[in-house]
Amino acid sequence: MKGPMISADRVLELIGIYGSKPSAWPEGERVQAQQLIEADPDFFSKALEKAQSLDSELSNIEVPNVPLGLADAVLANAPDRATVPTKKHFLRFFFPQEFQLPVGAALASLCVGAVTSYSYAGGADFDAHFDSGSAYIQSPESSFDDWLNSMEEGQ
Repeated sequence: MKGPMISADRVLELIGIYGSKPSAWPEGERVQAQQLIEADPDFFSKALEKAQSLDSELSNIEVPNVPLGLADAVLANAPDRATVPTKKHFLRFFFPQEFQLPVGAALASLCVGAVTSYSYAGGADFDAHFDSGSAYIQSPESSFDDWLNSMEEGQ
């Protein structure tokens, strides 16, 4: 035997990937896989039965006749790889200076973030930012009618 010993899990992978016929398995693992199967046939029987069933179903599929020039026509009409837009092309559209982030935009976004986070950091006197009417509505013991009455009275 050459190479490291393969595991039972690897034999199950070979059966799942290449089918039930050992002739389809990679040469370097074929002999060791067959030896493992012969050593414990009951362990591999279910996987081999499934693979044989799939192999027989696949062998019964009729391959349609393809016109002779179809592959050449498809390849001839396929876009050239250089003309297909890639992620790099889209990034160049937004950053025409070779992907350099404008420093001004970066600083502006930092300033906006700092001001926004500072303005919401107050927290404790949150209701003080509202006018008296909206604060009055938010109290659980009042109702909308109470608020309207207080507005009419000028409170």
